[in-house]
Amino acid sequence: MTTDNQFQQNQKLWGVSQHLFVGANTDLAIAYGKAGGASSLHYHAHKHNTFVVLSGEVVIRKTTSDMAKGSRLLALDSYTVSAGVPHRMVFVKDTVLHELYVAVDGYPIEMGDIVRLEPGWEPPCKQPSE
Repeated sequence: MTTDNQFQQNQKLWGVSQHLFVGANTDLAIAYGKAGGASSLHYHAHKHNTFVVLSGEVVIRKTTSDMAKGSRLLALDSYTVSAGVPHRMVFVKDTVLHELYVAVDGYPIEMGDIVRLEPGWEPPCKQPSE
């Protein structure tokens, strides 16, 4: 079941996200990430998270062996993080991406299905031009 507030823009430290469609088993969101920002380190207990980059550059870091380097995604690249796997988005450039969430194990899509492990960060402040 969806509510109107699920489709509002959600301001984040790293940018803005908005859910475009929320169904029983899928959820499609769009995110606008600012260069230098990063999402929290988190996981989704009962849904897979697929990233599809529309423009820009983002690194998806997991707490496995790729935490130091991550998976670098450019326009039209996609990457899936399985349910239960901690990850974060690190925005190398201003980025627009879709996030597709797919429920697993018969669970319905729930907006609160996120466990945050570490905070994210906002982009560094730009110095005014002199």
